[in-house]
Amino acid sequence: MSTLSQLPDTYISKELRKTVSDIVYSCRAKSGKQEVKISLLLEHKSKLEKFAAVQILSYIAAGHLKQIAQDKTISPIIPVLLYHGRERWRYRTLASLFKELNEDLLLFIPDYEYIYHDLGYTESDLETAIINKIEHLFAGNGKGVLIRRPPSKVFVG
Repeated sequence: MSTLSQLPDTYISKELRKTVSDIVYSCRAKSGKQEVKISLLLEHKSKLEKFAAVQILSYIAAGHLKQIAQDKTISPIIPVLLYHGRERWRYRTLASLFKELNEDLLLFIPDYEYIYHDLGYTESDLETAIINKIEHLFAGNGKGVLIRRPPSKVFVG
């Protein structure tokens, strides 16, 4: 992850910038000399929202559509949900919102994870906290696995 550098790009539409922001990074893939862009989608929540996973999915789709319009290619978008409410947040995937759904139908539900961070229990440096959580997920030790291989297998370290 030593080749990680922040870019001035954004993939969020003007309409979505009122409620969400993103940070775009570039890093070199270990498999070649190509640069990979990774966009961190930051969503702030001050109250519990059962359907946040649906909102995050819409942001991911909007981000990919904007990437296609700008670059004619897409790159990964890593959603980060920052929560600063009083009640305990319950992490939900999109699939978990469907009650008693037949396993065969789950194949048609988009499967993605997002990083959840409770600002009530935050480290002093938010960017460091998020990067630590991403590295934790890459290692396969987190709530979900974003990439099923550690970063050393994907990115030049």
